[in-house]
Amino acid sequence: MSNTPIHVGLAQAAMQASRVRQLYHQLEEVHHGSRWSKQEDVVGLQSDVGELGRLVMGAEGRWMAPDDVRKQLEVKLAECLWWIFSLSNRLGIDVEHAFVDKMTELEHELALSVANSRKQKKTAKRKSRNPASKGEGMAGSGNTNA
Repeated sequence: MSNTPIHVGLAQAAMQASRVRQLYHQLEEVHHGSRWSKQEDVVGLQSDVGELGRLVMGAEGRWMAPDDVRKQLEVKLAECLWWIFSLSNRLGIDVEHAFVDKMTELEHELALSVANSRKQKKTAKRKSRNPASKGEGMAGSGNTNA
């Protein structure tokens, strides 16, 4: 394997993932008499996501890490991505389109949320600087201790 950056679009990556999945299907048919179901594919993804979790914990010093943890992280992330492409293909979902739609929606919603949070924080700061807005020091506040 080379360290040279390779630029592949999602559609091209999804096609390659489909070709690889077809080869796995052939092996499944030879060894087990049938292809894995979509549900079994999800179990494969879950297994790889679990391994990815342990590798991330290892890389962060929270779990035992192999010496080549960075390389194993690359491999496991690629395998998880492969499962997503494979499943989307089997389910007839255009994952590239779905990804762009979802990220556009999230980007918009999060930008609004950030703007609203900043506005609320500024309002809270102004109120904390102005005690009169909290009812402190006002006549009739109920404080009869003098």
